[in-house]
Amino acid sequence: MWSLQRGQASPCYLPSGEVVGGGPVDTLQQTIDCVSFILLDSTYLLIPAQDGCDSLYIHYTTDLSACVSCGNQCIYITGTTSITGGDTEGAEVFVTYVWNGDTLTTGRRDWTGEVDQLDCFPATDSLRILNVEARVPAGASGSATASAWIVSNPARVQDTTYVSNFSCLAEEVGIRIDTLRNSNGCDSVVVRETRPYPVAQLFVFDEAACNGDTVLLVADATLPGTYTWNTGESGAVLAATTAGRYTVTLTDENGCQTSASAEVRLSDIEIALAPSIAGPLWLSDDPLEVWQGAAVELRATVSGTSLDYDILWNGGPQIGDTVFNFVAEQSDTITVGVIDEYGCFAQAFLPIAVRPAKVFVPTAFSPNGDELNEEFGVYTSPNVEEVRVQIFQRSGGMLLDIIPQAVPDGESALYWPVWNGLFSGQTLNPQPLTWQIRYRLYRGEWRTRAGELILVR
Repeated sequence: MWSLQRGQASPCYLPSGEVVGGGPVDTLQQTIDCVSFILLDSTYLLIPAQDGCDSLYIHYTTDLSACVSCGNQCIYITGTTSITGGDTEGAEVFVTYVWNGDTLTTGRRDWTGEVDQLDCFPATDSLRILNVEARVPAGASGSATASAWIVSNPARVQDTTYVSNFSCLAEEVGIRIDTLRNSNGCDSVVVRETRPYPVAQLFVFDEAACNGDTVLLVADATLPGTYTWNTGESGAVLAATTAGRYTVTLTDENGCQTSASAEVRLSDIEIALAPSIAGPLWLSDDPLEVWQGAAVELRATVSGTSLDYDILWNGGPQIGDTVFNFVAEQSDTITVGVIDEYGCFAQAFLPIAVRPAKVFVPTAFSPNGDELNEEFGVYTSPNVEEVRVQIFQRSGGMLLDIIPQAVPDGESALYWPVWNGLFSGQTLNPQPLTWQIRYRLYRGEWRTRAGELILVR
């Protein structure tokens, strides 16, 4: 707190009584508490004006015993420094004192003259100051002065009060001791014992259902109270229609809160079917079309559920496998169903068109050197894997029994060269013949066809 006292025109006096000038003198008084005090004893700072002294600042402090802990005594220092050069802006100060008969030394480095607290001891101990020394550090220049004194707070605790209460917060539980102080020291000790309120146990469990269903989350606690959900609803039961994590908070009768969470999972099953065709028997993807006898692999990818599930292909008997293999014999629609452990169900369908095998056998050929119909052969679709041809005379004699090798005939046909019309190296006369063909589709059984053939010259 500052107060201003304006003096009369008079000579300017220092505390020593020396007259330094004349003219108006303002005296400013400052009362400083123990946290921010500047000097212990009254110290005068003279601010000279052009014609003498202008103002006089008086700095002093109140009783400093409140700055020392109850029942303790401390050594304080103050002074002035003016240091330049070297590695520091402050001085070195050392205080030699006698404590309970032992001579000890304490001090500060880089000290700039402010009031500083050094060592502290119980107020009942014997303590006196022997010597104070302020030094200019090596490598620096300037000046330093210091003084030291002892501030004691011999006050004692007057009484002890015990307080017991309860709290919901774990960090507040325990015993806390507070010392209440007056302006001269400590007054009394308050011992606070904080015990925890009974803790409620709160239960809510994870639930799962099918997409579109309503899930009821039911909270239950060991203590009565009110329930609040993170959705804003209140009450022990929450109707959830979307998947996610739900948190419920119980506020009991003491105001303590306990929270618990549950996960709601909704199965929204989706099935993606990816076909794979082995060999050259694929015709198109959309719609899926293959040659008869094609080996088809269907792979099902299931998403939208985190539960265990079963897969059923075409109503059975293949269950539980994500891959379904079959041989395409006729056009059909493949059905796959998925059901999870909560009974949620989904289906996917894949129509597949099957083009039947084709076999074409010419009715005549003319191996006469005109390069037209010189050879007898069989034409088939690419799903025919093997062919065996037998040719007979009308009399029943066999002229040829051969398993020819196929050559491609365009993108979707095979040609099987059979006979050039020679028998035992000799040219046969024109005549009617009969033939029998046995052929086998990929992954199929042997099939037989028969017919007539005319050899023309």
